[in-house]
Amino acid sequence: MAKFSGFNPEDACPLGRWIRRAAASMRAETRRAAALDTFDCRAHFFRLFGSSIGLPPKVYLNLIRMEEAVDAVLNQSASVCKTSNQIGFTEPAHLTRFFRNRAGVSPREFRKVSRLAS
Repeated sequence: MAKFSGFNPEDACPLGRWIRRAAASMRAETRRAAALDTFDCRAHFFRLFGSSIGLPPKVYLNLIRMEEAVDAVLNQSASVCKTSNQIGFTEPAHLTRFFRNRAGVSPREFRKVSRLAS
């Protein structure tokens, strides 16, 4: 039996690679990924992305943003304004609302509580 070194069955499907690259791009560049509506075939892309990744692109992007927000709040002393710009929010209030809706507290309160718990 022939040995196929370096063969990856996932590479046989270029569409799968494309979706994985899109997800990796969203993770790497959350600021640019915020403009999800710039895709030409938006509905088709959303459907393919959802079936490949298991989540709609916007939900996936929000999970990435929340991970980055928690990391920034816990590991950086940057202001909410600077953090919001790094993550891709246009206004600090958007980050605060986004964070509060998901964590139940503002980023500042989250930082304070996490430091008290340490």
